[in-house]
Amino acid sequence: MPNLREKAMQRLKGGMRKDLEDLLDIGPQTDYLFDMMSSLSVDEALQILEAAADYHSDDPNFPSETLRIIAIMLKGEEAYGTDHESYILDVLLEATLIKFHSPYPEVRAICDPTDDPSMPVETIRAYFLGVVWVAIGSFINELFNFRQPSLKLRSTTLQILLYPCGKLLEKILPDKGITLFGVRHSLNPGPWNFKEQMLATLMVNVGSGSTNFMSYVLTMKLKFFFNQSWVAFGFIFLLNFSTQFMGFGLAGVLRRWVVYPSKAVWPPSLLPTLMLNRTLLLPETGRNIHGWTISKYKFFFICLGASLLYFLIPGYTFTALSTFNWMTWIAPQNKVLAIVTGSSLGLGFNPWTTWDWAVMNYSNPLAIPFFSACNRYIGMLFAGLLIIALYWKNYKWTGYLPINSNGTFNNKGSAFNASQIVNNKLELDLEKINPTHLPLFPWVI
Repeated sequence: MPNLREKAMQRLKGGMRKDLEDLLDIGPQTDYLFDMMSSLSVDEALQILEAAADYHSDDPNFPSETLRIIAIMLKGEEAYGTDHESYILDVLLEATLIKFHSPYPEVRAICDPTDDPSMPVETIRAYFLGVVWVAIGSFINELFNFRQPSLKLRSTTLQILLYPCGKLLEKILPDKGITLFGVRHSLNPGPWNFKEQMLATLMVNVGSGSTNFMSYVLTMKLKFFFNQSWVAFGFIFLLNFSTQFMGFGLAGVLRRWVVYPSKAVWPPSLLPTLMLNRTLLLPETGRNIHGWTISKYKFFFICLGASLLYFLIPGYTFTALSTFNWMTWIAPQNKVLAIVTGSSLGLGFNPWTTWDWAVMNYSNPLAIPFFSACNRYIGMLFAGLLIIALYWKNYKWTGYLPINSNGTFNNKGSAFNASQIVNNKLELDLEKINPTHLPLFPWVI
């Protein structure tokens, strides 16, 4: 088809295919995609679409509207309902994005379809910054993990801190290095780039968090818990690493099903990380998107300032907005209302539970797919109704306990004393266990 690119651009600019507006970005990546589109025949494109429709038929991340359009395309030009030229253009455009880029619009928005192999990745400074911030992040996260309120250096914060550190090393380090196996490794190979930032980000994402095992270590070692003096560094190191390597090992064993397939992507674990690094490292495009021409940095600082100012309201000025128990205000003395609708000690059946973004963002709602959020909340709804029924039936005498608590209780509703069922060595004493000395747990912990 002559003038393929011009005709395709005219169709996109006319708003005929809003789901394919990725191609409106003029640049080397767009040139590459149009070159690939020119190399495809219509029959090849239809085969690509047929394979994609079959592969992504049960993919919850694949846009349902795109899947519907592909299904109509495969039925033929008459079913598609456009002229011959528009049908061919749309088939080629869709197949090009699926084969030579990504079938997911979210991925296309933050990733390029081509790679620059000349860009250095495993540089000395990238490993240096990765190790340094892993040490700092893991130390702070572990130190404050058991304190209330806890303080955490999340991966997004570390990403932002990595960028100025990388730019600083770019300015101060000399271009000196060593050559190993014919490859020169320099302290300063050039500008701090996207790949170096991504490598350091992967390191801090994997290594800076605290592990669940450390809470067991504290319980075993501290004097006011089990005071087990044999819990030493060797035991902690080996058991901690073995549990972590077990997770990585399972991921490796199951990589054929949970890593390699493109539809196995989990948006919250990938897309925000890539998007932030892209925002920090790549230059502005200057595009006019729905009338918006604001730069990413200006938009970021406006949102940052607005969120900080707003946080003062539920965080300090009017803290009741954080856990917004407005339904219990209707009848403050009503125990049933507090149990069902209360956010702190109740089940939280409340249509508007908070005005605090820190509380709203607890489950990362902007990144988690809608189907997953719905599945979670539907499960919580059914579980809550079941808990209410069993609680009011006083099943296993749980009606005498708080419905929502992280504590354990004895048969009189008081805090359970674990020393009643252990011996002098803080070991479980089976002879001391009887029905009156068993811990009781609330329905919601």
